[in-house]
Amino acid sequence: MAFLFALTITLIWLFKKCFLADRPALKAAQIWCLGLTVIWVLVFTLFIGWIDYAKGYHNVFADLKQHIASEFLPTDCMVSHEVGESEAPMLYYYTGILHQSQYHYETPPNCRWLLDLSKEVREPPPGMEIFWIGHRPDETKENLVLYKKIDR
Repeated sequence: MAFLFALTITLIWLFKKCFLADRPALKAAQIWCLGLTVIWVLVFTLFIGWIDYAKGYHNVFADLKQHIASEFLPTDCMVSHEVGESEAPMLYYYTGILHQSQYHYETPPNCRWLLDLSKEVREPPPGMEIFWIGHRPDETKENLVLYKKIDR
């Protein structure tokens, strides 16, 4: 369906002479608007799935949910470091975990879990170990790392 829609828009672009006005100034504005519209329609019909897959966090948080499901207790809490406003709601949406922000990269005093968003996978804070690492497809410079307190 998307391909047929994109093909229809492309055909309209190819046969644009039938739709355009005769005055040069108006014709230039119409060509510019029609060209802009065709480009955006083609991008949003043919490439939106790829853009969503490449830039989305769905797979990352679905994988996190699968790994943490048996470990995260109802009484647990999670602290995050550098997790932004775009990732935080997805964490809650996919895992049901409401996190608390922390400004410093350190062992959280009251929680067993620390979620860090960083360019490099850092050494765990004292008393913690790496539990899970994830990133978006083809994006290795932005890692979500989940640390868990070591049980003693």
